[in-house]
Amino acid sequence: MLTCLGFLTCNVNAQLNLALGKRAKQSSNYNSTNGLARLAVDGNTNGNWNGKSVTHTKDGGTLNPWWRVDLDGYSTIKEILIWNRTDCCKKRLDNLVISVYTGQRWERVNKNIHRFSPGIQYPLKFRVNKKANAVKLQLMNSKGILSLAEVQVIGNSIKDIERGLSRTGKTIKKAADAAERETTRGINKGITIVEKGVNTIAPVFAQATPVGTPKNCGGNSVYDIGTGKCWSCPSGYKRTVAAVTGPNACEKPGGERLTKTISGGKGTGLLGTDCRPGYFWDPNGKCYKCPNGYNRTTHPVTSNKACSQKVNSKFIRAKQLGSAGCNRGFYDIGTGKCWTCPSGYKRTTFAVNGSKACEKPKNR
Repeated sequence: MLTCLGFLTCNVNAQLNLALGKRAKQSSNYNSTNGLARLAVDGNTNGNWNGKSVTHTKDGGTLNPWWRVDLDGYSTIKEILIWNRTDCCKKRLDNLVISVYTGQRWERVNKNIHRFSPGIQYPLKFRVNKKANAVKLQLMNSKGILSLAEVQVIGNSIKDIERGLSRTGKTIKKAADAAERETTRGINKGITIVEKGVNTIAPVFAQATPVGTPKNCGGNSVYDIGTGKCWSCPSGYKRTVAAVTGPNACEKPGGERLTKTISGGKGTGLLGTDCRPGYFWDPNGKCYKCPNGYNRTTHPVTSNKACSQKVNSKFIRAKQLGSAGCNRGFYDIGTGKCWTCPSGYKRTTFAVNGSKACEKPKNR
C-alpha cells in the first residue's frame, strides 16, 4: 500500500495477474512444441487440449512432476487461481501442492493436498498474502502427469508501486510549481508567504554484477538457500517442498506392494466349492487367501500380483552435510547464479539482472 500526502491521490493498489507472460518452466515436457510450461501464463484459460493452451509434462507420467513461474522480483501475492484441463484427465490435479518462494524457503499455500471431486468449480482459489518471487505447483506422493490450463498470481508487484511513485512524483512537482507561482504573485502584491521546504534525496541505483555459480554440494545432496548449507536425504527418500529443517523434509513415496496368494488346497463339499474360513474359491477348483493386510487384485490368482497392500509415504528429516553457496556476493534463485553489488551499495527487491538491483543508501 502507498500512502500519499494531503491533496495528492495515488492509485497503486490495483490487483494484477503477476504471472502473465512471465518465465515458466516444468519438470519435463510432452514434446518440444506441445504442452510447454509457458502456456499456463499466456492469459488463455481454455482447458481443451486442442486449443493449444494446456501444459503437459512427460507422457506416461513422472514422479512428483512440477511447474513453476518466476515473478521477476518480489511481489505481495494475494491469491493464486488455477484452471484445470477440461476435455479429459481432470483428476491429474489430485495430490496438488502449491508453494511460494519467500526468499528463504518454499512455503506451502494449501494446508490440505488438493483432491479432485466431481462438480468442482474452476478456477481453484488459494489465499496467500505473502511476499514472494516465485510460485510452484507439484504433484506429491504419486507418479503422474501435470496439466494446467492457466495459473494466475494475483497481487501487487514492486515494479507497479515504482510506477505509482513515479506518477506521484510528477504530481508533487506540479503542485510545487503551482505553489512557487502563488508565492511569486504574493510577493508582487506585498504579501509575506512562508513556504515549508521539503528536502528530498533521490536514491542512487546501480546494476549487480554476476560473479559465478554457487559451489556444488556434491553427491546426491542439495543446496538450501535459506540455511546456506548442503543437505541430503536417506537412500530411497526424495526431497519435498517442506522446510529443509523440518520433520517432513524427505519422503519415501508410497505405492502398492504386490505378492502371491496362499493356497488352501482343493475345494470340498458337494460341488467342490467349499473352502476353509478366510479362504476363497477359484474356478480352477482350489481355495486361496491373501496374506494379512493384503487385498485381492484383478491379476490371475496364481500370479505374483494376485494380492496388494497399500504402502503409505514415509517422511523423515534431512541430514545437514556442510556449507556451500557463493564464495562472495549473494545467490539468486531465479538466475541460479551468484551476484554482488558495488562497494557501498545494498541489494534491493528489484530484479537482480535489472538496472535497480542495488541501491546506495543516503543520509536523510
